Amino acid sequence: MLKIYKYFFYSLKCYNKVYQVLSYSYIKQVQISFVLCIVANFSWFCYGIKAMISFSTWSAKQFITEPKSVSIHSINNDKLL
Repeated sequence: MLKIYKYFFYSLKCYNKVYQVLSYSYIKQVQISFVLCIVANFSWFCYGIKAMISFSTWSAKQFITEPKSVSIHSINNDKLL
């Protein structure tokens, strides 16, 4: 049982050393890629909000102008009948 604990402790120490080496060598790349990912997602988020606002204003304009065109067509159809 003691050998199992020693083996587990040794593997944990080895994993910790590997993790430290990896974190020291790749920490800058990971930070840079993480920052770039955040910037890219934020820019896409802003672009999506702008697109939603422009679409909502376009649809609101269409909704406002649509009943007028329908009423004009209905008046013209009444005059034709």
